[in-house]
Amino acid sequence: MEDLILKIIDIEEQAQELMKDAKQADSAFESSLDAETHKLHEKIKRETEQRCREISIEQEREAKERCEMIQNEEKYHAEELRKKYEHNKEEWVNRIFKNIIG
Repeated sequence: MEDLILKIIDIEEQAQELMKDAKQADSAFESSLDAETHKLHEKIKRETEQRCREISIEQEREAKERCEMIQNEEKYHAEELRKKYEHNKEEWVNRIFKNIIG
């Protein structure tokens, strides 16, 4: 009988040791999972920030290109207007003079 009680106690101790090991493994797994989740969040954050910087740079480049295009068009139109003035100024002055004088 005493042997049976000792065996039961031994089995109980083994069961408690197994439970202790299982809890440690569970805790280690949870810590590992938390660490991996944190690393994944950090990676996603870095990639998102990088993509935002890339988009910002691209939008700035596009805006500069549009500004340059508008400035070039403005220069072209101003030059065309100047040419028309140079070509027609005598005629315009004469017309204005005739309209005033009669």
